[in-house]
Amino acid sequence: CFHHYAVGKNTKKRNKVHRFWENERTFQQNVETASMRRLLGIVHMNPEVDPETWNHDDEDIYGLGGVRTPELFYRTFGIDVLHKRAQHHLCLFVEKGGMHRKFQPFL
Repeated sequence: CFHHYAVGKNTKKRNKVHRFWENERTFQQNVETASMRRLLGIVHMNPEVDPETWNHDDEDIYGLGGVRTPELFYRTFGIDVLHKRAQHHLCLFVEKGGMHRKFQPFL
């Protein structure tokens, strides 16, 4: 949804962007799994996982804040984190900037 990949007309612009895998040799083994568990935990996308199983370091600094909950976001946009499903029309709403134009006046 609404991503600009380094293909076609975007190749020249997007190929300048650094990618995390360019430094993958410096990562510890299994860091990908731990990182994904942490990310999904912080954004409340893995309610079936015990929060004690992922790293909470600096979460208060780099976390989500307290104005709105991730659960409100998921309900608003029809995302079911327990069953890992999203409303089929979500990408159509986001894809060509429709969501941005609709919500921008309220930001």
